[in-house]
Amino acid sequence: MEWDAVDLTRIPAIRQWSHEPGRFITFGITFVRYGNYRNFGYYRLQIIGKDRLIMHWQPWRRSAMYGELSERPEVAIVFGPDPVTMLMAGVSIPHPLDKLLVTGVLRGEGVELVKGSTVDVEYPANAELVIEGELTGEFVREGPFGDHVGVYSIAREYPVVRVKAIYSRRDPIIPVTVTGKPVLEDGNIIRFGTKVVKPLLRQVLPELVDIEIPPEGLGYVIIVSIRKKYPGHARRAMAALWGLVPVLGKVIIVVDQDVNVRDWGQVMYAIAAHVNPSRDILIIDNYPVEELDPSTPIPNLGSKVGIDATRKLPEEYGGREYPMDVTAPSDVIDKVRRIADSIMGRSGN
Repeated sequence: MEWDAVDLTRIPAIRQWSHEPGRFITFGITFVRYGNYRNFGYYRLQIIGKDRLIMHWQPWRRSAMYGELSERPEVAIVFGPDPVTMLMAGVSIPHPLDKLLVTGVLRGEGVELVKGSTVDVEYPANAELVIEGELTGEFVREGPFGDHVGVYSIAREYPVVRVKAIYSRRDPIIPVTVTGKPVLEDGNIIRFGTKVVKPLLRQVLPELVDIEIPPEGLGYVIIVSIRKKYPGHARRAMAALWGLVPVLGKVIIVVDQDVNVRDWGQVMYAIAAHVNPSRDILIIDNYPVEELDPSTPIPNLGSKVGIDATRKLPEEYGGREYPMDVTAPSDVIDKVRRIADSIMGRSGN
């Protein structure tokens, strides 16, 4: 049903940390369209009036790009669609791939969409509540906000949205999330996103074996394993990842295919054994980073580090063969296992 009057103060919004200046909507999914392209994601929304809110979409994010390119940017902010769509809203899918198409593949069926009544934006037909609005062209101060990096993000000017209409079920259930030092709810979205992006990344990097984006690393630390074939292969993998989503992967660690990227013991051993810092650590300065990253004094601009923890090919090792791993022959391992099983079997009787 359509609300008789637009009144954002009726929607559950929170002031989660003491230094935040007002109430924020934290789990609304913003849908935006640019030409034939569309995207959706989570962008916090600070309420500044009954019919106005501030859209915190950061530079280098796909939705912000669509909003900047559109002559008359419009949005639909959706609360409570199906669970897969809610999870996918937190996953970065690079332009021009349709995130709704990927969502439909994961759901096993397409997402039913409806076109907005007051905006030219499509969004899920099954939801608890929808806010339709347009960007006014104004920019006002937003924040500070206690974000997922565990510190208050800086206060900066962001675009204003004027709400044109609100639609909801009769008694809508409005999802809310709290952000702060990891690992919180958004950490589980990172885990989900890691599984989603792996098959997509293999279309660009067929040599990719596995990828881990640990929630504690805020999306800034990525570990990948590859089937290494040629000199510089690890750096090619780093460059591809930085090119796809510039603001993520502040630190990328590349290991060989036999390393379990979710086992920090194995990853640390690969770094300790195979990294010669002067040769295997790549630093790129003046590169896009996430605005929320507290380590950079200039918002949105920082540096990247890539760590090549793979075994080196002769071309990378002064023309010499790389030292062999210490491993036991398989027949010896089998024999030891049989003896151990026999001993354990007797001790259990």
